[in-house]
Amino acid sequence: MAGGRRIDLPFKGGVLVPSPDLVGAIVLDDSGGRQIDFRWPQGVPSGMSMIWQVWVADASGPAGFAATNALQSVAP
Repeated sequence: MAGGRRIDLPFKGGVLVPSPDLVGAIVLDDSGGRQIDFRWPQGVPSGMSMIWQVWVADASGPAGFAATNALQSVAP
């Protein structure tokens, strides 16, 4: 999930940090990892930020899910 603002709402037994403006699925490799390369699209104003967080199905997690810490990226 990714969003342009921080909302910090309870979600699936954890905290959803970004507003869910962009929701998508990521396929992981055999070791459970994924590298994602991303470039800001042209025309994005300098200083614009996005907050990112990944949620995964996890039978041992609260409500069957676990989440990463949130990351924030800022356009140069």
